[in-house]
Amino acid sequence: MHSRHQASSLNNGTSLPIILPLRFMNEPPDPVSNESPCIKVCALDAENVCVGCGRLLQEIAEWSQMTAAERRAVRDRAAARLQVMGRSGRKRD
Repeated sequence: MHSRHQASSLNNGTSLPIILPLRFMNEPPDPVSNESPCIKVCALDAENVCVGCGRLLQEIAEWSQMTAAERRAVRDRAAARLQVMGRSGRKRD
């Protein structure tokens, strides 16, 4: 995967490169897609599905590395899992 370098300034004025994958830099910001479906009811069932948000353990672990499109797809699948489990979606707030 190709990446583009950006500089980050430290408190002492020196710079370190920040390497970001191009897939993140080419994607427009989407605040809704970055919002986690987590409702702080974190417990896994026998199939490693969180009973709070409906995500698989693997999806939870990979969330921070996903693109906006991947996160939207995960949220859709998680909502479908919650329906099958007889639970509704996001109720945090």
